[in-house]
Formats: sequence, structure tokens, C-alpha cells
Amino acid sequence: MKCRRLPATRVFSVMIATVWVMCILCEKLWSRPIRKQFSDESGIRNGKLTRVTLDNIKFVINEPNRCNPTEEKSAPLFLLVLMHSASGNFEQRERHRFSCLKVSEVSGKGTASLFLLGESGDETVNSRIKEESGKYKDIIMGNFLDSYQNLTLKTLMGLKWASAFCPLSKYVMKADDDGVINFKNVVNLLSTTPSSKYIVGHLFNKNRPVRDPTNKWFISEKDYPGLFYPPYLNGIAYVMSGDLAGSLFQVSHAVPLFPLEDVYVGMLLERLRIEAISDPCFIYNNEFNDNLCPYLTSCAVQLKQDPETVFVKCNALAIDANTSCLSVICYNRFAMIRNKSYPECNGIKYNHGH
Repeated sequence: MKCRRLPATRVFSVMIATVWVMCILCEKLWSRPIRKQFSDESGIRNGKLTRVTLDNIKFVINEPNRCNPTEEKSAPLFLLVLMHSASGNFEQRERHRFSCLKVSEVSGKGTASLFLLGESGDETVNSRIKEESGKYKDIIMGNFLDSYQNLTLKTLMGLKWASAFCPLSKYVMKADDDGVINFKNVVNLLSTTPSSKYIVGHLFNKNRPVRDPTNKWFISEKDYPGLFYPPYLNGIAYVMSGDLAGSLFQVSHAVPLFPLEDVYVGMLLERLRIEAISDPCFIYNNEFNDNLCPYLTSCAVQLKQDPETVFVKCNALAIDANTSCLSVICYNRFAMIRNKSYPECNGIKYNHGH
């Protein structure tokens, strides 16, 4: 039996079609990078670690009435602050309550704050947290292990809580407990911004994945083959319109979990086709020390010093948020330089870059 040879033109057409299909598949794979699922055991039940996924995030401790109107405050909440806190950070939470987070109203606009926690592997710590929750009524705890790898779950838990129990809050702020928040400046900023499909903070653009296996932020090419992350906001603090909290949580069901929570939020925004806004009042990696001026002109500042420094600054802002400051002439927050023309500015330390 003789094999019939196909015409050369037909063979060439088949080859072209095959290459075309392969190119389309490659483009889809690289434009939608494989995103890492959590490899560690995430939850705790009866002293044993159990797997927790996005679909079964539960509230072990909840404050469902935190945003409800009261006789004193009948209007819907203006700003809800959800602060990440490690389960064992009892002192940090205590001191935040009486410094940065003790503000409940700014310029007639109501604010409320809650701490987001996961469960501890130590039942003694969990018992202490329950007592703390009973005293202050400001803790939301999820049914997953409180760990660095689970920060994304913690953020999603906060989005889920905000959309379920505080849907009328005009804005929602995510913050970390190692930063300084100036509520007055945050509220002033939000007074002139959109109230829908809006998110603002310190924007990272064209950041590359870290490929060093010894680095804390290491991501392998298998887990994320892309050259750059999508634009994302620094996780120390960012603010979104209230409607966006629910949208982000819903779209997260279609975007596989990724261990870097701020990058993951950037992935969700990319899927929603919402552009994050960068504002210089959100300061990343600062080196300010003694001078209070930069804190008075900022919305949120990340601190890499010891926790004591955070509370010193928070307390100073809480005591007198209207203190006049030379930073108007001393500090150019866009160029991050000191104006040496004024002798009052000498000796003030500034950050000269990110």
C-alpha cells in the first residue's frame, strides 16, 4: 500500500496553523501567570493544623455590630480601619488603642477600627485573645494560622468582613501595626476623592519578583513566570472606596491565592481593571526620627524602628493633630529634600529616596 503524499502547500498551511495555536497558548500562559497556592497548613482545630481555603474562611471571633448606627452616631461610617496584627502582639494592640486608633471622629466624619488576627498555635495565646476581645470588642479572628504566609488570607478575611458587616462605610483602610496613621490627613484626602472604584496608597510599578531563594520575598519562576508584578500598593496602608471591598473579595474567587498579600491585591485590581492611585502622603521606608513634622503632613508612614517609636509618634499626633509645623517650608515631600535656606530646618532628618 502506497502512502499518499500531501501537497507541499497543504503541509505548509498545517505547520503555520500549528505554530499560530502554540503562540496563542503561550501568550495566555505568560499573560496570566501561574500563581502560588499556599503550601503550608493554614488552620487550627482542636490543637491540630487543618487546611483552610478562600471558600471556607470563617470568623472565630466576630464583631458583627461594630458598624451599626448608635444614638450618638446615626450616620453611616465614613472610614473603617482594618489593622493587621500578629496574634501575640498584645502590647502593640493595647498601645495603638490609646494612640493612633483612639480617634473616632474627624471633622464630623465617623471612624472605626478593628484588628485582624489569625489563630495562634498556642492555646494560651488564643485564650488571652478571647479575653482581650471581650474587653475591647475590636478583634476579628479567622480560622487560619496567624503566619506571614497567611497574610493574604487575613486581607481577604478583612474584605469579606467589611462587605458583609460594614457595607455602608464610605471608605475602608487596610493598615499594618508597624506604621503611623494620621487620621486627620487621611480624612482630608478622602474628602476630595472618588467614592466608587477607588484605591490609593504608595504605588509600586514594574517591581520584579525576587528570585533569591534565601530572600523573605522569594518567588520561583514556576510560581510566577512573569518578569514584573502588576502595579500594587504598599501593604503598610492603603484606602479604598467601600464598594471596592466587596468587589475585590468576589473576584478573588477567580484569582488563585498568592503569598505576597499586597501583590495579590494588585492582581485583583488588574482583574477588575481598576487603576490604583499613588499619593505622596503615603510614605514608604522612611527614616524620620525625632522631628514630628513629616508625620503631621502624611497620611501613613512605615517605620522600621522599634515599636516604641511608632507609639511615640502616634501619641503625639493623637494629643494634638493640629500642631503647626515648619515642614511646609522645610520639607518638600515630592523631592524629599530639606530647604537649607531656613535655619529652623537645620538638623531635621529626611528620607532621600525609597
